[in-house]
Amino acid sequence: MNLSNLQTSNTGGTITPYTAKTLEPVTAAAPAPQVLTPSIPKDTVKVQAGGGPTEAPKQRVIEGQANFDTGKSQLGGSGEAPLNKTLDSVIASIKTLPADKQKALLSDPNFSIDIKGRASNLGSAHKYDNAALAKKRTDATAAYVKDYLKKNGIEIPDSAIKTHSSGAPGKAKAADNNDQDDRSAKVKITLPGLDPLPANSSTPSTPSGGVPVAPPPATPTPAATPQQQALADFNKQGAALNATLTKGQAAATSLVDREAAVKQAQAQLQQAEAEIPKLDPNAQPGAQALVNGQRDQVNALTTRATKERQSFDQLRQQLATDGTNLVNTTGGKDKAALRKFATDLIAKYPDPGKVGADLPPDARDSVQKATTDLRKLVNEAIAFNSDKSGMDQVDNGYLFGRPGPKFKQNANQLELLIKSDAPWTADQKKQANQALSKMAEAVKTFEDPVVKAAAQAVYDDMAQAAKAKLAG
Repeated sequence: MNLSNLQTSNTGGTITPYTAKTLEPVTAAAPAPQVLTPSIPKDTVKVQAGGGPTEAPKQRVIEGQANFDTGKSQLGGSGEAPLNKTLDSVIASIKTLPADKQKALLSDPNFSIDIKGRASNLGSAHKYDNAALAKKRTDATAAYVKDYLKKNGIEIPDSAIKTHSSGAPGKAKAADNNDQDDRSAKVKITLPGLDPLPANSSTPSTPSGGVPVAPPPATPTPAATPQQQALADFNKQGAALNATLTKGQAAATSLVDREAAVKQAQAQLQQAEAEIPKLDPNAQPGAQALVNGQRDQVNALTTRATKERQSFDQLRQQLATDGTNLVNTTGGKDKAALRKFATDLIAKYPDPGKVGADLPPDARDSVQKATTDLRKLVNEAIAFNSDKSGMDQVDNGYLFGRPGPKFKQNANQLELLIKSDAPWTADQKKQANQALSKMAEAVKTFEDPVVKAAAQAVYDDMAQAAKAKLAG
């Protein structure tokens, strides 16, 4: 029996789960508390630049932030300074208006204070619950903003405050200003009906007018430090690994491609882990946490691919063995043994379309095609060896009934015609139709239900194969 259609191969041998060496936790000296000077950087308060005359509706947007210490959600000291600067600008914007316009602005549905708390990934999955920490920072900032404005004579309706929060960033961060930016709460205040402030201005225009502050000259972007470059390389490698995992985990991915994804992911994981010692010590714990999570995904993918390969190989070997045994049994003289073995195979593979249903597409198609071929062999073995064979000389019971020789003779004749590559002549079409007719008569004559079903299946397959040539 030839089961050569089982073509999915495993050129890489047995796939074993990847176990990367776990780095020792990096213990960095506690950083000195950051002390912010009272002076506010020129970009602490961001404002919306004025637009053209067609822009509507008119509004003034003032942005800033409150800063927090690592792991803390309480505002205090220098962390309040940037936020106070922003709120002073808001107060000045509102207080320059007449009382009735102040009231109208505060009741306008477009008046809003958006607050979004953030948390860095330092200590991620080890010391802090970053999502909860970000939420606490959001709530603390909202309460501070409302209280600060109230103390300055501005009552803010609760509906105007909109809060959001986010957990740790999805990539590693260095211990620089970006980390401070993550340990913050962003505040964006929209004042409807007011002209936008001049670009780069941190204070509103007064009724008597003001002079816009000229923007400072642009400063060149400094070259990346070795640690910054290592961080960029680490995050790039992590993004590539995530893409490989996504492809490898997809249900539509073939077994061959899944095994290739496993090897690629293992190599990428090693490369990402090799970058960790090059990072800033404060960034290493978060980076290691990311790698640990990716290692779990790589090992899960490895286990999945290994199990799928083993299942495919077992099915392939099982089908090949059953086919060989069927051929050997068919060539013997014990018809009772043939009947039992053939019916056992029918019970074993009742629906070829369900064999290997949990396998990837390429492996599933391969074993289902092989199962279909084996079922055809089973049907032929039953129908072609029903009686008047060498076995009948030993077993005179005619267990398969008497129409067998007639069915087999005409099936063999039709098979020879079907194998011809040339179009059928009129005489060949006549022969084919006669063969099909006699096979159909034989099917009706079989009394044994097992034999009848097998002969009918053989007839259907051969009639389908002859259909195109008969129509030509």
